[in-house]
Amino acid sequence: MKCQILRFFNACSDKFNPLYDNCVRRILVMDLGCAPEDLSPEDRPSYIRSLVDLSQERSVCALGGLLSFLDKSLARLTLGAYECNILAVKYLSLDNILWMDTDTLMNLQIFAPKDHPSSFKWSWNRSKEGFSIFGLFNQCASKLGTRRMRY
Repeated sequence: MKCQILRFFNACSDKFNPLYDNCVRRILVMDLGCAPEDLSPEDRPSYIRSLVDLSQERSVCALGGLLSFLDKSLARLTLGAYECNILAVKYLSLDNILWMDTDTLMNLQIFAPKDHPSSFKWSWNRSKEGFSIFGLFNQCASKLGTRRMRY
């Protein structure tokens, strides 16, 4: 399966390829849950074009490949032709996302889990928060609030 996906993306990198056109066609016929109910079939492509920038070839190929994968997976799971309903399409902006490795995260001391000193009270899913930035700013009264702040 991984090789098929890699071949799919390598084929999408070529200019003027028919695979890109197939992806555009698949995107333009997708059933969106967020589409207005009074949307006519003639206006559907215009509405989808307002949501998806079709000039971004890699994004179009990625979305087309994802829709194709979902269709095939649902067909295998339901043992028949089942149409995949998409609720909404939203771009993910990488402007507000920071990626860091574990060493950087540990050295910044944002989270510092501390195990219980007694070995018989140790649990894999419970740890006490040590001295960290999270521990300083955590003023939540409930476990749900603490979990929400952490993630």
